[in-house]
Amino acid sequence: MQSARNKQLLFSLLLLSVITIIAYFLSRTDGQFELDKKMFQVEDQTKINRVVFESAGEKVIVSYDGTSWNVNNKYPADRQLVKVLFATLLQIAPKRPASETLKDSISKSLQSSGTKVSLFEGQDLKKEFYAGSNFDHTQTYFQQNSELPYLVTIPGYRVDPSQVFQLDENGWRDKRVFNFNWRNLKDISVRYPAEPKRDFKINLRQKLLSIEDVEVTDTTRLSRFVDDLYSLEADQIVKVGEKPPVDTLFMKLTSLELIVSDIASRKFKLEVKQWKLGQPQLAGVSNDSLLLLFDKTKIFRIAKTKDYFKKRE
Repeated sequence: MQSARNKQLLFSLLLLSVITIIAYFLSRTDGQFELDKKMFQVEDQTKINRVVFESAGEKVIVSYDGTSWNVNNKYPADRQLVKVLFATLLQIAPKRPASETLKDSISKSLQSSGTKVSLFEGQDLKKEFYAGSNFDHTQTYFQQNSELPYLVTIPGYRVDPSQVFQLDENGWRDKRVFNFNWRNLKDISVRYPAEPKRDFKINLRQKLLSIEDVEVTDTTRLSRFVDDLYSLEADQIVKVGEKPPVDTLFMKLTSLELIVSDIASRKFKLEVKQWKLGQPQLAGVSNDSLLLLFDKTKIFRIAKTKDYFKKRE
């Protein structure tokens, strides 16, 4: 009896040993396939000076010239978007490979309707992948060349990380309207075509701001107005030929015109079109004939009259 029991214990011990060994090697095998969280990152993103986005026949190049970032070597790039791009690249991480049943269709979709993203350091290609998402932007997939597509996320955020890669040329452009240098400011003209009595002009003389025909100026309000003008950014630049989401009837009427002049005789102009009650955005036309869309609160902030700047007792 004891001998049989000993054999049974020995068998159990051997079985446990085999299970332990198998579990050990299985865990090691799993470890070999542990996701590389830096799969879509570059070793040192501070050295990246050119990013190329290719999708649907369109190519956008965002590059650094040693001083500033530019779009297609034609326009200044939106500095905040450049920061968002590199923050996204730094934080993006694969969550899991696409499922066996979906991997082929996701891969095909990425390469046909996604965005090919190429990161360069000088002439050296450092990283290349496809980025895209599903229809309702609830799932984002990245894929390196012919490898498996991966579901990717930014830990802690419920956003579609691929959207920054899907911007067109106008989307990447700096949307500041009055890109003047404070030190070179000469004057600012504000006109109301339908109500000329509301017009006024601001001058900068010996670093002091003043308004013509206003004896005592509220300098705090005046400085705030110029700051708001200086930082004014459009929410969207409308593509040529694209119908803006505003009432086209009101596009024919200019309600407000602002012209900033500098000491080099350059002029930065914005014509603000008539606003329709209930319309969330206002349209404007810049001096280079760009059609711009603004949140109405941005324009209301700078739609001031001469009386607004008079010093109150």
